Amino acid sequence: MIVVHKPMIYHRLRRIFVWTRTFIGDNCIQSPNVYRFINDVASNRTPFYAYHDLHDILNAMPRSDRKIAKLLLRLANYMQAEHATLPRNMVHYTPFIERGCLKTTVIITDPFLLGLCTFENSDKNITALIQPKIYSATPALQAWRNLSARPEATLTFDLGYAGVILTIPNYPKQHYIIIKT
Repeated sequence: MIVVHKPMIYHRLRRIFVWTRTFIGDNCIQSPNVYRFINDVASNRTPFYAYHDLHDILNAMPRSDRKIAKLLLRLANYMQAEHATLPRNMVHYTPFIERGCLKTTVIITDPFLLGLCTFENSDKNITALIQPKIYSATPALQAWRNLSARPEATLTFDLGYAGVILTIPNYPKQHYIIIKT
């Protein structure tokens, strides 16, 4: 007698559907810049070259900090920024930013109330602002809403565990909520 576990079948069918949708590219995103950012930074699941080198540091971190560390590494690689500003309470992310882009200089500042870090690329005239753990407390969520509502925040990405704001001159204001499937 063969016993079929229905939730397992449902889960496998759902994963096949999600994989097929991802393979075809049905993300409903029309902008090539936003599509590239989402695929290269926000939802990139491929193992980066530097993850192996930073394996010991990653394993010592809690899971939520690991996600932010990997995000900062991918964002540093994407931005190729000259400067990255980190608050003193986030100094443990410095090796990830340095491995993401070798030319980035990390500047440590006094701790901000919300733990904001920035990347600046003057060649492309783009600035990225990252606020980790936007849903951890009410002040953090309110600050995220205030920052994303500002007129200079042209592209905002709500990743659930962090918020990313890109300021690009002469670009229309857009907001994306990235849901992991």
